[in-house]
Amino acid sequence: MTIDDDLLSWFKPEESLHEEKSKLRTRRNSKVNFVHGKVIPSNLGGSETGNIAEKAGNFARKMSFRGRKSSASTERETSMSSAGSKPSGADTNKYDKPNKDVFPPRSPSPIRKGIPLRTAVRTLSAKDYPNSHLKFEGASSGFDSDIPDLPQFDFGSAERGTSGLTCASFESDEMVSDDFGTDIMTRRYSNQLMDVATKRKLSSNAFRALKDFCAHLKFLKKDCLDEEAFDGLLDDMDYRRDRTGLFRELQEDVAFAKGFQPDSVSDDMSITVDDMGALYSSLPYQLLDGGEDSGDALMTFMDELFDETDEKRSGKIARGDLVRLTSSLLDGNFSDDELNQLFEAYDVNNEGGINRKTFKGGILAKSFGNNQNHQPQKVSDDVGLPKNFNYNLMHPAQTTADEFVAQLESFARKHSASNHHLLHNLSCAAFGWDNSADLILRYLTAYSVFSDDLSLTNNVENLVEVLDNEKKINAVEGMLKSMGSYDEETLAEFKEKYDIDREAIEYVGRDELFTRLIAFLEEKLDRSYKTSISDEKKKKLTDKVVEAARESSKELDKGPEGLLSALYFGGEVIAPQICKYLLLGLKQCCNISNANAAFLILQIDEEKNDLAKVLRQVAVENSKSRRNREKLVKNTELVLASRVKWYNELIKLSQFEEQTVDDVNLIGNQFNEESTKSYQRLFDHKHLLDLMIIFDMCENHVKGATVLNVGCGEGFAARRLKVMGAEKIIGIDDNKEMIDRANERKGPGEFYIKGDASSLTQCLKKNWVETNMMLGAQFCEGGFDLCVTALLFNVMPISMMNDTMEHIYLLLRPGGYFIFSVPHPFMLASNKEEIFGLRDNGSGKYFSLRDKVFDGMASDGNEVYARMHFKTLEDYVNALQVHGFDIVDLKEARVTPEFLRSKDKCLESVIDIPFHLIFKVRKPRTISSSTVVGRSSALDALPKKLIWSKTLRRNFTNSIAVTLPKLANEEVLKATLRCYRKGIKVDQIVMGKDVAAEEFKSLKSFCRLIRKKLLHDIGVVLVKGLDMTRLGSDNDINKLTACSKIAYFLICEHVGPVDATARGRLFDVKNSGSSTKSDNVLFSVSDTEAGWHTDGCSKDICYDVVSLLCITPAVKGGKFKISNSANVYDHLNNTLPKFMMYELTRPVPRDVLENGNGEGTVGLDDSIRRSGRILSHRVRYNSYPIYVVEADQMRFRYMRYWIETGHKKTSWKVPTLLRIAMDIL
Repeated sequence: MTIDDDLLSWFKPEESLHEEKSKLRTRRNSKVNFVHGKVIPSNLGGSETGNIAEKAGNFARKMSFRGRKSSASTERETSMSSAGSKPSGADTNKYDKPNKDVFPPRSPSPIRKGIPLRTAVRTLSAKDYPNSHLKFEGASSGFDSDIPDLPQFDFGSAERGTSGLTCASFESDEMVSDDFGTDIMTRRYSNQLMDVATKRKLSSNAFRALKDFCAHLKFLKKDCLDEEAFDGLLDDMDYRRDRTGLFRELQEDVAFAKGFQPDSVSDDMSITVDDMGALYSSLPYQLLDGGEDSGDALMTFMDELFDETDEKRSGKIARGDLVRLTSSLLDGNFSDDELNQLFEAYDVNNEGGINRKTFKGGILAKSFGNNQNHQPQKVSDDVGLPKNFNYNLMHPAQTTADEFVAQLESFARKHSASNHHLLHNLSCAAFGWDNSADLILRYLTAYSVFSDDLSLTNNVENLVEVLDNEKKINAVEGMLKSMGSYDEETLAEFKEKYDIDREAIEYVGRDELFTRLIAFLEEKLDRSYKTSISDEKKKKLTDKVVEAARESSKELDKGPEGLLSALYFGGEVIAPQICKYLLLGLKQCCNISNANAAFLILQIDEEKNDLAKVLRQVAVENSKSRRNREKLVKNTELVLASRVKWYNELIKLSQFEEQTVDDVNLIGNQFNEESTKSYQRLFDHKHLLDLMIIFDMCENHVKGATVLNVGCGEGFAARRLKVMGAEKIIGIDDNKEMIDRANERKGPGEFYIKGDASSLTQCLKKNWVETNMMLGAQFCEGGFDLCVTALLFNVMPISMMNDTMEHIYLLLRPGGYFIFSVPHPFMLASNKEEIFGLRDNGSGKYFSLRDKVFDGMASDGNEVYARMHFKTLEDYVNALQVHGFDIVDLKEARVTPEFLRSKDKCLESVIDIPFHLIFKVRKPRTISSSTVVGRSSALDALPKKLIWSKTLRRNFTNSIAVTLPKLANEEVLKATLRCYRKGIKVDQIVMGKDVAAEEFKSLKSFCRLIRKKLLHDIGVVLVKGLDMTRLGSDNDINKLTACSKIAYFLICEHVGPVDATARGRLFDVKNSGSSTKSDNVLFSVSDTEAGWHTDGCSKDICYDVVSLLCITPAVKGGKFKISNSANVYDHLNNTLPKFMMYELTRPVPRDVLENGNGEGTVGLDDSIRRSGRILSHRVRYNSYPIYVVEADQMRFRYMRYWIETGHKKTSWKVPTLLRIAMDIL
């Protein structure tokens, strides 16, 4: 602890500061030992020790500090424990009660039950203070709170939806004097804060603001904020605008929040802590600051509106009912033609009536534009692309075709199809020599059957037929003819390096080498899987493997992209890695010769694989456009995913015993209705071991949270979480019977839908109307605070578990928690005779059991069957780390004493066996590029906070100006004029088709520099050097405009993909004669001056970069200024009280502007969408903070006009404190 002048001034009148500081400096480095209220500096002794100890002990009882617990605190407490122990036979009361001699009453402490500093030798316990609500911890934790009787809140690490305060402790290594006056927070202020926290429902952020307001009253030595103190605060904040009536307006805000009329405010009314608490718990603070509005209120209102319109309760709105709808929302009468058009717009399925889903979707879906995902830099989900691929590579303007192909190759090599655990186990013969060799034979046989349908030769011939590049056709055909042909040098190298004679490979095609390998294994093992097998069960399973192999060819595109994916990215690229695993396994199992393994060896030696080199050139040639790249990635993922399914089927053959349960769809069917009833008879829900721990882990995060319950079954866990305080629960399960039962029992705020765990995002988007989950921001930055699953991953293979975890990560908000249980891998140690366990104990194996299916059972006379896909602990940990989760906690569930008491002795045999593992993991609050590569949007990844130095600001133009290189200028002009001559408009240009990416080598390099300056250096760039005179003149304004737009688009597209979802690729900033006083009119289509602002006011769209081009200067006006909101934030954060900064960091409502030209409302459909009753809810949903700051990352979105009109359309007054904060901003 460093005692500085400011801290001393809190405790001592100014005239005595010098004397106290002088005393303090002489003792600054003394080591302190506390012995029950006495302090013994290690460099003092005798009577002096007692005097100083008495003073410091008194000071310790009167004063407490907040701070961060150091790692040394526990060690220091431990080392002092012997010195502070009670003497044997000592009077307990003497040590447990405050000593009047040590704590003289001359300066009574305002804290009723004082707490010593952390250096106290023993930790207080609850029995010391029976009437206190303080939280007491173990001996290593000292004390928690310096505010007596304060309910235990979570403040320091407050979660969304909770409110309160947990005080950390302060540790001092310095000697301090006792005559410092009062403590930091007097009893008066702490009691006020405590009372407000008890009776007001405040968010954690609001509580922080209220605490800061309370602290400011303390600094001012006032019980409440009067007008004089208010003016002083405005002076401190450097508020320069007219203050007339400001304090009166704040008084009126408080009066309204407390349910009084504004005219009841008296001139002498002051603002108390309770008044501020009432303000923070009123609209709009309470509604919005519990977290950004998720749209539930809007969706609920739409349900009510549907019921109001559907008077007959038929479940559908008839054409005639629309009159009732329009009259309830709008003034005036509408023609039959208008109503018919409206009906057809909503009746999208042509059912002759508007059901609830199409009604809500018809009104709200257009709010999200053409791209409902609102991720302009991503490809939409329905394309079928993997989420872990870097989508920036899809844009030809950003990366060359060669770079794209290299990244897709890397993606394929890292895919589980190339590194599946089955391949690892085969390489080391983990299944045993005979079984491993048998599995390799099955693997190769299944692949050969697949190859018979679509052999390598046929694939290459099909590729030649669809290629349109004669040079590439000749190369592929030549390669096909020369397969098996090697020069003398290569043949000699094979002999020397691999001991393979030339007769074994010369003029032998790859297909024939592959056939030889299978024949060798069939002879070695004395079996074949090409013909019927005596064991029909094994034949049935083998056929499934064959079918899995054929799957990869069924859905592939028939064009070059599909064939390239199968031949190259899903074949030649990953073949060396796969063949290396197989060769190692065969060497272990069969001691195979290199001649017999020639097929595998030639595949591994990539340098000799001329076919792969030719195919790569073809792949580069077919990666010029974004559409080509999308197809290649989609088809590659399809081929690789099919291989993974193939591996999973093969794993089932590694368990040669007969399965006791038919292989049915496991997701959602582990507990059907009958087995669930039996399971409940055996284990009461309150005693389910994993759920007990899950609920404990959820306790600090569930209040006010939006929760996703995957594998919800009949909804028991979801209902329990709702009782625990969850605001909203969405349960998903693949078993329709379970979902039906859950819906029968559901309460308010509970939603249950049928869906597959491995495609959660698509399922939620498909059912967004049923779950009241708005599209847009919730799917970009995450819409759930907590996700819970119980015993879900045991019914799916590792690959499906990875898919599910990926979806859960994307659906969680930053800082959200994922809590789940899985069977403990050690459960395999239990045997089938026990009351709860698995029928096969795995014969002492571990790694080779991965993804094997084990039948489980539980019995108390009635057996209940379940299943487990075995996974190692490493499988769970790796999956969590790969998808970006931080592991917070891990528990092992075992039989508890309570369980034994309730079940007598039925589980005594498994007392010492762990049942489940329960993980608690968290999505990082600050999303790093490493965890969202390729899948982050401007919403879920905060931009870097860029600060401008004074030197930069003084030389601003020089700092931001860059000149377009001459070569880049020529590239742009040449492509622009060619497009113009061909009649191609700016909205029609397709990169890779109308203009080739290779045309812009210099521009690409220049724009990478621009992107770096924008995102990492300055944040603003002024580009000069584009020769506009060659694009047209004022005499031909149409050509100048068209060519300027094309050139501008080409430059912007190379900086970053241009978003066209809201208002097209380019939006004309031009006066259309519209007035901003009208509804839904943009400033950019009027002649009204716009104040300080950032572009865009939608919660669901956030841009990384905004660019402007002036084609023809305005006669007057058109000037703009640039400021840095990061510099402004740092200034405000150092100037404004925290309760004023709260106004800029809490969600505030913004007006809603429809997509389109921004020139007002057009048509009955738009009029309904913007009717007062609907628009007010849409505005509430469209709420988000002005500033969002996390460490060195920050987002700033602001336009005061839309904030003010947003409040007006919700019938809310703009809070006075928010107005003041925006004035200062």
